[in-house]
Amino acid sequence: MTEPMSKADEGKPVVDSNGERIATIERVDEGVPLVDPKSEIDPTTARALGWTSDSSLYELRHQSIGTVTDAAVHLETNL
Repeated sequence: MTEPMSKADEGKPVVDSNGERIATIERVDEGVPLVDPKSEIDPTTARALGWTSDSSLYELRHQSIGTVTDAAVHLETNL
């Protein structure tokens, strides 16, 4: 993923390699997506994404993003 994200990406679901929605992009600040993960996200996935603190929003690192479509943000398969 080389293109920065924009306000147009706000509200998109973030899906893992299994097609499961694990978060929603709540805000994009200066090209950086901030997400609100689902409460039932797998702890291993959360750790792999760096979502380990007690925050309400987490940064979705660009290297974790595989593709962005009009409908969703798809994570890399090899987190």
